Amino acid sequence: MKEEDIVIRPLETVDDFRCLEEIQAEIWSERDVVPLNQTLTAARNGGVVLGAFDKGEMIGFSYGFPGYKDGQVYLCSHMLGVKKAYRHLGIGRRLKLVQREEALRKGYQLITWTFDPLESVNANLNIAKLGGICRTYIINCYGEMKNELNRGLPTDRFLVEWHLESSRVKDRLGGKKTKRLDAGQISCAASVAITQDGLPVVEKAEYDVEGDLLRLPVPSDFQYLKSKDPNLAFHWRKSMRELAMHCFKKGWVVIDFWRAKGEPVNYYVLQRGGRI
Repeated sequence: MKEEDIVIRPLETVDDFRCLEEIQAEIWSERDVVPLNQTLTAARNGGVVLGAFDKGEMIGFSYGFPGYKDGQVYLCSHMLGVKKAYRHLGIGRRLKLVQREEALRKGYQLITWTFDPLESVNANLNIAKLGGICRTYIINCYGEMKNELNRGLPTDRFLVEWHLESSRVKDRLGGKKTKRLDAGQISCAASVAITQDGLPVVEKAEYDVEGDLLRLPVPSDFQYLKSKDPNLAFHWRKSMRELAMHCFKKGWVVIDFWRAKGEPVNYYVLQRGGRI
């Protein structure tokens, strides 16, 4: 199986949208499926609904519909999923790139979506690779969810803003590397300790910081942490909520994400009044 063998295209036929129902049920559950009549109608009325195909089999998708706020029309990217056997092949990123192309073709300048701020893999894609920014925190965005990824915790989310024609996005998509300062040169929003089991835990918030950059810690593998210590996972949810909401209220903007291979903690990088 090669990444280049995967074909990504807009969904068009009723059969395409039936396949979309099936893949949603496989990835999440029957109760989380957006029905055909909704996705098909969205696609025919300004939405962008894409499928990723391997020899005709739909193995991934993205679903977005028009949104409107404060006088601006944008694309709300509601769902993106890839079958388990095809993950870690870069298909999620390719779906976003084609989504951007289709959105620009339709006249959109902004795409928004939400993700769990404790999920480092998603943060790395959304912020570091795609060039999105975050400055909005939504508490328990979807209420209680029963699927494996979300079970047992409030569904808090970051709202991503993907400004499609910004220099930030063009630089990231073009492979331009951002200058990474030594972590010690940037204040951290909280001190983190490591438990005897090797799991990170937030110890103390550091709200009074100097400089225009700030690090916000996040577990490198939140699902593993949650499986080992559900109470610690809840503590991380509560800590991230308090830290991020405080920072956003003070004008900080998430502009980057740093991963440290083999380390238990990764970091969001925030800028005071960060440019779009």
